Amino acid sequence: MVIVLMTVSVSGQTRRDPRGMALAGAYGVMARGLFTVDYNPANLAIPERYKSYRVLGGLATSFTNNMLSLRKYNDYNGKDMEADDGLLKEQFLSEIPAKGWRIFTDLHLPLPYLNFSRYNKAFTSDMILIGDVGLPRGLVRLIFDGNPIGKDMNLDFREDFLIMNQWAYSFAFPIRKLFFGVSLKYLQGISYFGLNPDSSYGYVRTNFTSGKNYMEGEGYYLFQQSVGGRGFAMDIGITSQEINGYRLGFSVTNLFGRIKWNENTVVSRLLGNKGFIGDGGSYAY
Repeated sequence: MVIVLMTVSVSGQTRRDPRGMALAGAYGVMARGLFTVDYNPANLAIPERYKSYRVLGGLATSFTNNMLSLRKYNDYNGKDMEADDGLLKEQFLSEIPAKGWRIFTDLHLPLPYLNFSRYNKAFTSDMILIGDVGLPRGLVRLIFDGNPIGKDMNLDFREDFLIMNQWAYSFAFPIRKLFFGVSLKYLQGISYFGLNPDSSYGYVRTNFTSGKNYMEGEGYYLFQQSVGGRGFAMDIGITSQEINGYRLGFSVTNLFGRIKWNENTVVSRLLGNKGFIGDGGSYAY
């Protein structure tokens, strides 16, 4: 029985196995069957009680952010932010990252009956939605501290959404005391839409003096979309045999992964160039 598990992993998993979530992602040498995809495909070669696995359906999602943790939430919840000349509020505002307060989310939907493994091989198919949204630093300060006087309030928004299907064929084999595994992935892009980070910007400046009492600002936001795309990626992994109750594992996920958009695919032919924001692909405001 494996008592202590050790693994080295690169963040990028999209699959949400319940055991993997319970272990906070420390699942690189524990995963078995089709759940090894996106964790460590080498585990397919590990002898297991169950010879085959199949997922009939399911839904998983996650939300994370780059600023507020449970510890920080407890530090600020129910406290007087204005006490001691706003010392606690200034501490809160100083912790806003340069990129603003961002929320990362993903939704993972395994397609029914198209996820199965048998012995050392697996075939998986999943619809994935990934979002990266947030508020710029200046807007967060505005909400909690009002508009600053005589300073530019940054309103550089960046929002990204991606919808795709991931098809993967995985296999593994033993060599001496190690297990090697590979997942070959075909990435079927459905749609990308968001704000172009290189061409979108905005600011507001408040002037409040005896001679100047006005607000000025400027904003330019380029909204773009892509419909239909294709790409490839691969996972590679190594897992050792059990040695005195220990296993060592190493995996790299989504290696060389990329999607080329606006390709002639079944999705693009069905949706045309309309996508989610109508005809064309870019809008500026």
